[in-house]
Amino acid sequence: MSFLAHVQIYCFLSSYVVSLIGESWIVLRRQSNLGRIVVLAFAMAGFLAHTAYLLTRSRSAGLPPLLSSQQDWLLVLAWIGSLLYLVLLITHRKMAHGLFMLPAILLLIIVAIFASRHATGQLDQLALRRLGMFHAASLVLGIAAVVGAALSSLMYLLHHQRLRNPSGWIRKIRLPSLENLTAINRWMVVFSIPCLTIGMATGFILISWSRGLKGAES
Repeated sequence: MSFLAHVQIYCFLSSYVVSLIGESWIVLRRQSNLGRIVVLAFAMAGFLAHTAYLLTRSRSAGLPPLLSSQQDWLLVLAWIGSLLYLVLLITHRKMAHGLFMLPAILLLIIVAIFASRHATGQLDQLALRRLGMFHAASLVLGIAAVVGAALSSLMYLLHHQRLRNPSGWIRKIRLPSLENLTAINRWMVVFSIPCLTIGMATGFILISWSRGLKGAES
């Protein structure tokens, strides 16, 4: 499995792009069978390459992906989105989740390409590492929930518009019911509030802690 060490960002970026093109083709051309197979194949290939890249970066840096660099922090957030997209693609095959989720995933990956790949800070102490990971994980989950709430709100507006005006391109997109979208949005918002609060609180603790350690060393 040493070939996984040679996986680059552009490998899974291109796979997600093909999946997005496939999702768009399904909506425009109504190609549901072969199109879904192609979308699923490239989405799974991208997810596996994405996972291999994060694991390789984590091993080379000797830190979890959330702590190794700003780039990996963004890629973890995109990885969570791609995992959720895969689950929805398998469980709700006829829904057009990819048209909303894949652009957000691609945007995170593109931003990550230009982000720093260097380790963030001197995290030599085990306690500081654990607190830092808890801080990063809370922020990642909170931001992921906020993005999910925004996407579900957009899908709700489109579905509501389709019910009011059934003609046009919107009618070609299969979306969850308004009740399901409302429930998803509500739970996303409820979940994001404690995660972001914990992330901010632990961030202030990390700043004061690191300053104290620097003062003690000097």
